[in-house]
Amino acid sequence: MNKNYLEGGLKMIDIDKYIEAIQIKWIKKLTSKNFANWKVIPFYYFNKFGPELMIFNMSIDTIKSVDQFTNNLSDYYLNLLKSWISINKYTKIPSNFRTIRQEIIWGNQHIKFKNKSLIYLNWINDGIIFINDIIDHEGKLSEKFILKKLSLKTNWISEFTKLKKSIPKNWLNELESENSAKTAVKTNKILYINENSKKKLQDCNSQDIYKTPNIMNKNINEHPTGFMKWRQKLGNTICIKDMLKFTFHHLKENKLKIFRWKLLHFILPCEQLLYQWKIENTPLCDTCHIIDDYEHYFISCKSLDSFWNDVKILLKKLRIGIHILSLKNLVFGYKIEDKYYNSINYFLTILLFTIYKSHYVSKQKENHINVLQLFKIELKNRFELDKLVNCHTNVFVQKVIDLI
Repeated sequence: MNKNYLEGGLKMIDIDKYIEAIQIKWIKKLTSKNFANWKVIPFYYFNKFGPELMIFNMSIDTIKSVDQFTNNLSDYYLNLLKSWISINKYTKIPSNFRTIRQEIIWGNQHIKFKNKSLIYLNWINDGIIFINDIIDHEGKLSEKFILKKLSLKTNWISEFTKLKKSIPKNWLNELESENSAKTAVKTNKILYINENSKKKLQDCNSQDIYKTPNIMNKNINEHPTGFMKWRQKLGNTICIKDMLKFTFHHLKENKLKIFRWKLLHFILPCEQLLYQWKIENTPLCDTCHIIDDYEHYFISCKSLDSFWNDVKILLKKLRIGIHILSLKNLVFGYKIEDKYYNSINYFLTILLFTIYKSHYVSKQKENHINVLQLFKIELKNRFELDKLVNCHTNVFVQKVIDLI
């Protein structure tokens, strides 16, 4: 439902992403430079991870990696943090000395001790933020160099040991290279909405935030179930995307669009599906007493024999072959990829819709109606609605109406 029209969806709002976007927008306001009284409380909680809201600059991969620091967070702030981690998924791994030295040490998904990210508040308060801050002029991780920077030296040896074990060895080797030792590197972390997009959070509007990919989009390449059912039934040669283009670009009436959309998704109700959904007690047709699948529902039901005979006579007058009346052509269109055949596919759409409507009218009145007469009524109604939009189609529709 969240997908675009040509992917089989209806562009419905993704509720989870919508809520997430609201939370990220709240973080945008929180991290802006403008002071406001309401910021005092969130600053109090989030600055426990480091001053100046450093938590939102950390490359945390999962809330579990910093859960030792989240015990005092309320559910609201915890959910905000989870949303930020989700949308700001950090995927790029530093590969050269410059990007390695620009990495923030704390809350870093690549710097972990026993699967937990490190956060040393006393080190942070003394200005040790980046990898660049812990290496000496030779590019080495030096105890003496760090010791000079620390004002609180309690447990510093234990902390240093953990840190040294946590930094990837290939990073340490890269830092000790000759180029690294000779190069000065500037460190300035800007808050991005997403590391891959390189779009600053403060420059983003609500739509930018909502459209940003996140780790929740696990089913982004998932195909609708109905499409797979049709492929199993009719083969892989069916043109689903072309029929969706026809449905949403050519058909103007929403009633016809949703009819086509339901049929493509295999959810237009026939007795077989109603039985599977436990709405009806039997999958059999009331007239024929055989399973009422789509083939039967639209083509082979005895109640439609007279109608289909009339349609075949009509096609003969129009000099159109009756081969277009297969289930495959009815559902997925006849040469649907070619706009030249839009008129014929519009005609087939009204055919199908008339049959669909006739089943329900017949059921309500408990007797079979004249389907051809209903077909003519449907054509006339749509001719009036659509004549100012699709000129080519309407010439064809008028010709059909005249011949019935």
